[in-house]
Amino acid sequence: MAAYRLNAADVLELRRLQAGNRDPAQSIKGQAHGEIGISADACHTGALPAGPILTSTYLLVNVAEGYLPVLEDIDLRTEIGEKDLTGKLPACVAN
Repeated sequence: MAAYRLNAADVLELRRLQAGNRDPAQSIKGQAHGEIGISADACHTGALPAGPILTSTYLLVNVAEGYLPVLEDIDLRTEIGEKDLTGKLPACVAN
């Protein structure tokens, strides 16, 4: 299991979004709830590089406000582990 920290500005933005999206009919005891799942469905076109394999995830809040960073520069090599890296990041298949 991994945990990530948002910077202070992103925490405030996330709290603002949460406050604007509360639906009492969807809540338990008046508390808003939900979850976000994040995964990287990726492949590689050449040899995997040595060192970090970075990925970032952004959530589109709305067209006017743009994207909210959820995770930035997460090292897939560290998260997946060297043993499972080639299985989880296979070579791309040409269509």
